[in-house]
Amino acid sequence: MNEKLGRQQSIRVGEHLRQETISLLCSSPLKRCLETAEEIKRWHSVDIVILEDLKERSLGKFEGRLYSEKEVKKALSTGTAEVECLEDVM
Repeated sequence: MNEKLGRQQSIRVGEHLRQETISLLCSSPLKRCLETAEEIKRWHSVDIVILEDLKERSLGKFEGRLYSEKEVKKALSTGTAEVECLEDVM
C-alpha cells in the first residue's frame, strides 16, 4: 500500500470514530499504527498507550516482496523462511 493511501485511510478512520466514546486508545509502536492512533486521538481526549506486543508478525524473506499465496501460506504455517511461527505470535 502506498503511503498516501495509508494516510488517507488513517484520516478516514479518525473521522469515522470521532462520535464514538473512546476511553482507551492502544497502538503498536509501528509508524503507520501510531499515525492512525493520532488521527483517532484528534477527536478524543485520551492518551495513546503504546504496546510493544502489538508489533506485527515477522515475515522474514517475504517482507516487502511479492510471493505466491501458496508460498506464503506454507511459510506462515511452518515457520520456514525466517517467518515467525503462529505459536510465537500468539
